[in-house]
Amino acid sequence: MAWQAGNAVGVFLTRTLIQVIILENNPDYLFPAWHGSLLVMANIIFSVGGNILLSRHNIPGVQTLFFVLHILAFFCVIVPICINAPKASAKEVFTEFDNTGVWSNTGVAFLAGQLSAIYMMSGTDSVYILDAALKDPTC
Repeated sequence: MAWQAGNAVGVFLTRTLIQVIILENNPDYLFPAWHGSLLVMANIIFSVGGNILLSRHNIPGVQTLFFVLHILAFFCVIVPICINAPKASAKEVFTEFDNTGVWSNTGVAFLAGQLSAIYMMSGTDSVYILDAALKDPTC
């Protein structure tokens, strides 16, 4: 069940990322629901089609190619960020907080920011991990 839920979440998150990229380039974009459905279907068709067509070829080689592309893309993003980012002292980083969002106070903003990290442990199989930890805290 966790595999099925993970695959469903994967295409949903990919759809959301594509829509955010569109929104960044076109601020008037309204996120109609049918656009999201079409993007999810396109993602599924692309994934299934790729698996069917690439099954005749060397799949480990294709996976290695995509792994290398991911590593190169990581450095292509991180290096410019590290070079161009404004520098701050350690004191500024760990003691000064800015709440420039819509939240009423910094604590609420901090907790809202934690949702993306919490989301990673909210899968269908994480219930079993939590249950085991509650029964035996040493696990």
